Amino acid sequence: IRIPHPVSIQLDTVVFYSKSKTCPAPETGLTDEWKRVLSNFWPTSIKIREANDDRLLEFLSVEHYFQACKARCSTKPLMFDLFHVNGEVGRKTTAEAKKAGGRAAYKKNGADLNIHEWNSKRDQCMIRAIRARYQQDELFRTVLDSTKGMKLLHFERSGEKSYWGGNFSKQNGEQVGTNKLGRILMKVRNEAENEARLPTQRIPDQPE
Repeated sequence: IRIPHPVSIQLDTVVFYSKSKTCPAPETGLTDEWKRVLSNFWPTSIKIREANDDRLLEFLSVEHYFQACKARCSTKPLMFDLFHVNGEVGRKTTAEAKKAGGRAAYKKNGADLNIHEWNSKRDQCMIRAIRARYQQDELFRTVLDSTKGMKLLHFERSGEKSYWGGNFSKQNGEQVGTNKLGRILMKVRNEAENEARLPTQRIPDQPE
């Protein structure tokens, strides 16, 4: 039995990551890099106002915002400000933003991450970012809408150990990994679809 390659589309599943190969899009007129658009590493602009923070802050990728949120769960929460556009890392690449939120960077800054706190908040951080991006990023919204009816799998080589993504088992071709990012993307897509189905409320005629 031939096991399908883990970075292909299996039946109704779209497999994506930041370096996905170009391929024809589900809808005409979309970029052939459409799979990469689904990745958190795709450059964009999202503006988010945090709870207990009056500032409307801009981030140049979901990854920048994600790393900012993680910093809030550390012993140096002010590192949050490194990642928005006015911060030291805010205008650097997504890869540099990820590195700035990694263990080596935390050690260099004398910061410790509260793993338990972060694990309890990371999902909501990601949902908040994806919802904001869906509302503000037209290309992302169009690409995500074009995948209607398809499953989304964020490819990660760690497979069954992966939290944000996964891949296909070499033994039986079944999907492994939690695929939390793929599930959040599908959740936001479904929310928008359900909202679009709601009937528009008619405003009652006003007395003359």
